[in-house]
Amino acid sequence: MSRLLFALLFLFAATLSAADLVKNGKAVSVIVIGEKPTKSAQLAAYEIQYHIAKKTGVTLPIAAKAEKGKLPICVGGMNGFKSQEYLVDIKPGKIILSGCDAQEFGKVNYADEKSFPSRWKECATLYAAYDFLEMAGFRWYIPTDIGTTFTPSKNLSIAEKTIRRTPSYVYRDYPYFNFANTIWADSNDWNNRNFLNKREAELYSFRLRVGGKLTIINHSLVSFNERFKTDPAKKNWFAQGYPVSHESQICYSNPEVIAQAVKDARDYFDGKVSARKVMGGHFTPGTLHDPKVFTIVPNDNGYFCRCKSCAKWATYSENERKKNAGDPGVMSGLDSDLFFSFANAVAKEVKKSHPDCKIALLAYNSYCQPPKTFKLESNIMIRMCLPLRSVYSPGFQKNLEIMKEWQKQYPGMEKHVWFYYCWPSINVTKGAKNPFPGYFASHLDKIFEAFDGANVTGLFIENSKFFARANILYDTPEFYIAWRLAFDRKLKGKNLMDEFFRNYYGPAEKPMKEFYLLAEKLYGDSANYPKNVSHWTAIPHSRFITPANLKKFDGFMTQAKKLAKTGPYKERVHLFEKGVWNLLKKELQEEYTRTPTMQQETVPYFKNPVPGNPRQAKWNKQGSFALYGGLRGGNTKFPIAITASHDGTYLYLRFYEARDTSSFLLNKLGAWRDDGWELFFAKQNNSPYRQMNILASGKHHLIDIPSKSVPKFKLNFYNGLSKGSWMAWLAIPLSEVVPGGIKPGEILYFNAIRAREYVCHACWIPTYGGYFVPGRFGELYLEPVPGK
Repeated sequence: MSRLLFALLFLFAATLSAADLVKNGKAVSVIVIGEKPTKSAQLAAYEIQYHIAKKTGVTLPIAAKAEKGKLPICVGGMNGFKSQEYLVDIKPGKIILSGCDAQEFGKVNYADEKSFPSRWKECATLYAAYDFLEMAGFRWYIPTDIGTTFTPSKNLSIAEKTIRRTPSYVYRDYPYFNFANTIWADSNDWNNRNFLNKREAELYSFRLRVGGKLTIINHSLVSFNERFKTDPAKKNWFAQGYPVSHESQICYSNPEVIAQAVKDARDYFDGKVSARKVMGGHFTPGTLHDPKVFTIVPNDNGYFCRCKSCAKWATYSENERKKNAGDPGVMSGLDSDLFFSFANAVAKEVKKSHPDCKIALLAYNSYCQPPKTFKLESNIMIRMCLPLRSVYSPGFQKNLEIMKEWQKQYPGMEKHVWFYYCWPSINVTKGAKNPFPGYFASHLDKIFEAFDGANVTGLFIENSKFFARANILYDTPEFYIAWRLAFDRKLKGKNLMDEFFRNYYGPAEKPMKEFYLLAEKLYGDSANYPKNVSHWTAIPHSRFITPANLKKFDGFMTQAKKLAKTGPYKERVHLFEKGVWNLLKKELQEEYTRTPTMQQETVPYFKNPVPGNPRQAKWNKQGSFALYGGLRGGNTKFPIAITASHDGTYLYLRFYEARDTSSFLLNKLGAWRDDGWELFFAKQNNSPYRQMNILASGKHHLIDIPSKSVPKFKLNFYNGLSKGSWMAWLAIPLSEVVPGGIKPGEILYFNAIRAREYVCHACWIPTYGGYFVPGRFGELYLEPVPGK
C-alpha cells in the first residue's frame, strides 16, 4: 500500500511540475511577445508556433498579452543579460524564453528571410526558443522539413526546468549556404545551379545557432594589390622574385609596408575607411565584422618574398623546408617567423594608439605554427586552420600538436579554429569524381576535447561543397554534432550521434548506422591511402569499396529500405541512396571503363635551327595528340589540338584552338582559374610531378607537387591570342621538364587539361577524377636522336 501511495504521489508531483501547452488537440497556452517585441523575439515566436503546429496539429496564438486560462509562453522582453546570454524558465504556471537581443523592432515576416534579424547581432531570445523546442523533442539535422525530427502527438507538456547560460563559443560560422535544392548534389552535374531557397538555408542556420560575434579572419592583404600594384613607386612593396600581380604577396620586411598596414588599421578603428577597402573582398559592404578587430592575412599562395631582408627570417634549413612542404595534410611553420614578424610589428604600433583593439591573424599553411624567434604581442588573436577531418593521416595528430603548442606559448590569447570539413569534397570543384564520403563523427569528441585544451572560443567550419553547391549529406551527422558541441560543451558527440540515427532513420536506424560506421572505418583507415598520392581524386573508389564491402553496403541499403516503409524515414533513406550511395556505385562502375582512354604518343625528333625557339620547331602528324572533350571522355566541342616535338635539348609543344575568344578570362580570377592549359610532367605515373600552366593572357606559372616549391628555370613561351583563335608555343628544357631531367629515348609521363575556372574543356587523358591524378598520366616516348 505504501509503495502504491508513493508512486501516486510521485506521479502527481510530476504532473504538477510539467507545463501543458497542448491538451487533447487543443491549445492551452499562448505565445506572448509584448507590445514592442524585438525582431529576435518575433522570429522566435513564429518558430515556436510553426514547430508546435507540426507536432500537434494545433496552432498556438501569438499575442501581445497573456490570455486568461491559458499558460503564457513569454518570449523576449527581459533585460539584464550579458552578450549572447539567454534564459529558459519553465514553470507550470508560466514559461519565460528570453535573452540578450539587439534593440531592433522592425516587423518580421516569417515568409521573408530578408526581414529576419541578423545572426551577427544579439539574438539570444532565439537561442532560448530553440533550447525550448529541443525540450519539446525537436531536432534539425539537415535543411528543410525532411531534416526536422519529432514525434507527433495531440498532447504536449514540458517538464519544469530553468537554464541560464551563454554559448560555449562566442563565434560560430560556416561559408557555404548554397545548398542544392534537392539537398544532395552530383559533382558531375555542373549545369545544375539550382539552390535551396534562402529562407530555408537561413532558418537552418538559426536552428543550429550559427552566429554570435562576427570576426572575419581571411586573406585580407589582397587590398594592397588592389590599391598599390599599379604604382611604380611601390613596386618594392611586393614580394621580390616574381612579377607583380593581383595575387602577389607583399614584402613583409619593408618598413613602408608596415607603416601602411599600421595606418590602415588605425583608420579602420577610427571609422575613416571601410573594411572592404583595407581588408579586401571578404569584407563586403554591410558586413557586421567586429569594429575592434583588424585582420591581417597573406594572399592564398606560397610566393613569399625572396629579398635579403625577408630571407633573414628563415628559421628552417632547405632540407627541413622540403620535408615539411612535402608532408600532405600537415600545416607547417616554414614561413611563420617571416609573416608573424610583420604582423607583430603592426600590432605593436597599433596597441599604442588603440589598446582596446585586436589584430586578427590566421595560422595557416606554411605559417600555421607559432614563430620560433620572438613572442607575439598581447593584442593579437589567432584562428588556427587545421585539416582535422583527415583522421586517416599521421598529420592528424601533428595538427593537434600544433594547437597544443599555441596554447602552451599563448595561454591567454583568444583562439579560434578554422575546421576543414571541405575535404575530400572540395576536390570535385575541378570536375572530379564524387568522392568517397569522409565520415568521422566518432572522432568529434576527441577533437573538441583538444579544442577545450587550447581554450578555443570560436569555430569556422568550411563545409563540404560540390562545385558551388553545399552537399550536406557528406557532412551528416558531423555538421549538426559540431554545432551542438560548439554551442554547449556539456554535450557529448557520441550521444548526439546515437540520437541522430535513432531520430532521423527511425526503424531503419540499425542498418543505416552500420552503413555509416563501415564507411567511417574505411575512410579513417590509413591503409586505404596509397603512398605518394598527393590528391584525393587520385584514389580509386575500389580501394574503399572492395567486392566484399560492396556486398555489405548493398545489404545495409536493402535492409534499410525494407524497414523504412513510410513517412519521413522512407524519404530520408531514399535521399541518402540518391545523394550518396548511387553516386558511389556510379563512380565504381566508371573505373572499369577508363583503360581504353589511356594513351601513348611518340614525340618525334627534329633539328631546330634556332634551339629553344618553339616557333621554329617542326610539327608533323606523328606528334599530334588525340584530345577528349572532358575529364570523363567525350568529344571536343570546337577545333583544338596539341602537337609535340623535341630536338634533344628542348621539348616543344604547340597548342591551337579555333573559337571566339572575346569571353576568355584574362587576368580575372587568378593563375589557376583563368583560361589556359594546365600541364603535368613526371618520371612515373605517380607523385611527385611538375605542374605548369600557360594562360591565354600570356602568363605562365610553375609548381612542384607535393612539395609546392617553385622550380627556378627559364622556359620559352610565345602567346598568340586573336579574336577567333588562340595559339601558344612552349619550349621546355629536357633537363628541367621534370626534376633530374629526361633524355631522348626515355618515357615522359604527361597530361594536358584545357581549363577555364573549374571546367575542363579538353584534355589528353580523361582522369575520371580531378586535374591531379598522376595515375592517369599518359606516356610520351621521346624519339632518340639519330646516331646516338
